[in-house]
Amino acid sequence: MIFSGDIACPNLDQLPIINMPNDLRHKVWVSNLEGAIELDQNKYIQEMVVFNNYEAIKEIKKNFNLQGLGLANNHITDTSSIIETKKNLDDLEIKYFGAGETIAKAKKHAL
Repeated sequence: MIFSGDIACPNLDQLPIINMPNDLRHKVWVSNLEGAIELDQNKYIQEMVVFNNYEAIKEIKKNFNLQGLGLANNHITDTSSIIETKKNLDDLEIKYFGAGETIAKAKKHAL
């Protein structure tokens, strides 16, 4: 299992995919989602906010075995609600933890 730091990828064109051994690429990855997931990145291009492009997160999941994302951080509601980000993660079939509408939901285990 690989635990990595913040993911903040607002633009699919800038997604840094590096050459990495397949044995690392195929391990289970868990990271921090440093900001909400947005379907329309153009709304925020000029603003100083942290968000993630839906297609970029989809591409990361495709290239790595991304199975879980932590949502407990200071940028998760910069551009969207936690509910909307969780819906997008559900659509991408990525599990999440650390944030929710209630304390009980925020403490729920993801993996």
